[in-house]
Amino acid sequence: MFIKNFDTDTLKYKYIGISAFIINQFRPIDEILIKIKDLTNNYGTELQLFDAGCIATWEHLFFAAINALQSTATGHNLANNLTIELSLYVSGNRQIKIALEKFGLKPNTKTVAVCIFGNQEKNIMKCNNELLVFFDAAEAIAMLEINDEKFHILKQIFAIQDIEIDSLASNAIKEEKYAILTNIIIDRGAMVALEK
Repeated sequence: MFIKNFDTDTLKYKYIGISAFIINQFRPIDEILIKIKDLTNNYGTELQLFDAGCIATWEHLFFAAINALQSTATGHNLANNLTIELSLYVSGNRQIKIALEKFGLKPNTKTVAVCIFGNQEKNIMKCNNELLVFFDAAEAIAMLEINDEKFHILKQIFAIQDIEIDSLASNAIKEEKYAILTNIIIDRGAMVALEK
């Protein structure tokens, strides 16, 4: 799990925790929502779960989380709560329904990405640990990284053309193209704020 701290008096939370795991048992959506509510109430956190196959590295989640925190702090948010606002920034889309349908959990989801907002590192860790038990999961932060298969899936999800990537790439090294794709996706998320 990555936990990033940022000192500011203007934002609701001081820490963002990001993790991913491989689940052995997908739980019904109503049970997942109850678990999220319990974790929120027990630890003073807010969290959102995503299909990790739709996430382009931990940085994708981190910058979306920062944007969501800033937009809610300044009153420029589109959604009524922070976790839905996060989903908009993750998706690079202003429509809640599209963001949740494309990036949310589905019954066939095998890898889950989680973003947890909190004011204490220990509470973020406790939330993450409880989610691992709840899903009978193994933490696998590497599921957030891009490989060839995920590269093509992300290009399709975000409607990114090869020409966009090739115009920014100085050579054909896969890792460079992966980084460029991630930056394009992060930029699309940031555009959600500019469109307001």
